[in-house]
Amino acid sequence: MALDGGAAGARADRDLDAMMALFHTAERYVDQLPGSGPEQFLEYLLSQELPMDTLAARAQLEEAVELMTPASAAGREWAVVIVAGLQEGVWPNTRLRGELLGSTLFADAVEDGVEHALQRGPLSRLRDIRYDELRSFSTAVSRAREVLICTAVSSEDEQQSAFLDYVAPLEPGSTNVSTRRLAGP
Repeated sequence: MALDGGAAGARADRDLDAMMALFHTAERYVDQLPGSGPEQFLEYLLSQELPMDTLAARAQLEEAVELMTPASAAGREWAVVIVAGLQEGVWPNTRLRGELLGSTLFADAVEDGVEHALQRGPLSRLRDIRYDELRSFSTAVSRAREVLICTAVSSEDEQQSAFLDYVAPLEPGSTNVSTRRLAGP
C-alpha cells in the first residue's frame, strides 16, 4: 500500500515509519536495560509523554542538510556526505539485537528452519551483525559525489572504529591514530 501512492499510500508509509520507530525504540531499550522483558518495555512506552506530530505537509528546501540513516540514504547521493560517530561500539555496533522479543531467533527459524536457528551461536550472530554494519557503512560512504567527511574521537574513553581504516588508513608504521592517510578526490 505504501508504494501505491496517493492518500492511502502516504498513510501506509507513515504507519510503516511508526512501526520502524517502535522497533528502534525497543532496540535502544534493550541496549540500555538488558534482561528487561516485554512487560517492562510496555510500561516504559506507556509512561512516555510524546509530542504530537503535525499532519501538515512540510516543504522541501532546496538548500538543506538532510540527517538520515544509511538505509534511508540508499539510492540517493549528495555532493558532500558526513559520516559521524565512527567509534567502536557505535559503528560498528556489534551488540546482539532482537533479544527482547526474540525476533532474531524467529527470523532465523522462518528463513532456515527451527533446528538451524537453535544451533546458531552468539559468534555466528555477531559475524552477521558485523557484516550488516559493514554493508550499512558502505552504503553511507558511497553516497558522496565529491566530498566525504568521516569523524571519530580518540581518547582514553573512546576508540576510533576500525571502519575508519577503510576510508583513511593509518600511515604505514604509525601507531598514532591521528596520523591517517587521506584518500584523494
